[in-house]
Amino acid sequence: MNKLKVIGIVLVDQGIKQLMISRGVFQLNPGIAFGWGNQWQWLWLFFNLGLLVWLMLKFKLNFPLGLIISGGMGNWLDRVFRGGVVDYIFLPFLPVFNLSDALIVAGGVSLMYSLVYGSKSNFRR
Repeated sequence: MNKLKVIGIVLVDQGIKQLMISRGVFQLNPGIAFGWGNQWQWLWLFFNLGLLVWLMLKFKLNFPLGLIISGGMGNWLDRVFRGGVVDYIFLPFLPVFNLSDALIVAGGVSLMYSLVYGSKSNFRR
C-alpha cells in the first residue's frame, strides 16, 4: 500500500462521516475508547499524532500498517476538527464504531497474522 492509497482511504472515511453528520446519524465520542478519558483529549491528540508519524518513519508502509495508519489518521482528524470521533455504525452486539475503527482492527489482525506467518523483513525500513 502506498501513501496515496492511505490518503484516499482517509478521504473516503471523512466523506462518509460528513454524510452521516449531515443526516444526523452519528454519535460523537470525545474520549479515547468507549468514551473513557474525555479529560485527556489533548494528550491523546499528541500521542496519536506521534504514534502515526513514528509508524510511517520507522516501518515500511505495507498493507496492515496502511490500514492502521489510515484509521488512525481518520480518527485523529475527527478529534482535531470535530472535537471527538464520529461514530456511526450501530450494531446491537458491539459498541458504536466507524470505518476508521474497523480499519485499525483489520490492520491489527492482519499485522499479527503477518508477524506470525509471514516474513519479518516486510516490516523493516
